[in-house]
Amino acid sequence: MCLIDKLASSPKLEARDYEQFFTKPCSARQNQYELIRSIIVEKTPIPEASVRFGYKVSTTYSLLRDFKSGKLDLFPTVTRGPAQRRASQGIKDKINH
Repeated sequence: MCLIDKLASSPKLEARDYEQFFTKPCSARQNQYELIRSIIVEKTPIPEASVRFGYKVSTTYSLLRDFKSGKLDLFPTVTRGPAQRRASQGIKDKINH
């Protein structure tokens, strides 16, 4: 169970729960981030990091290639939906009259 699910079911978490947030990410994007961070920052060998984060070695090399070339966006911009409900002008006129 990931940290987000645990937060929903129990307000009290233990230290190991927070540790698992980083070692066993819930989302694929966070998992990719932790994989790449482990390799680049911690100098974890690629085969070891691949096993730890559940990727094939070939996939890890592809993720690293895409990250280094700027094709992998680990922190994508989240776009918000419309600020107002979408309604045709005719419907808006009916509501206002």
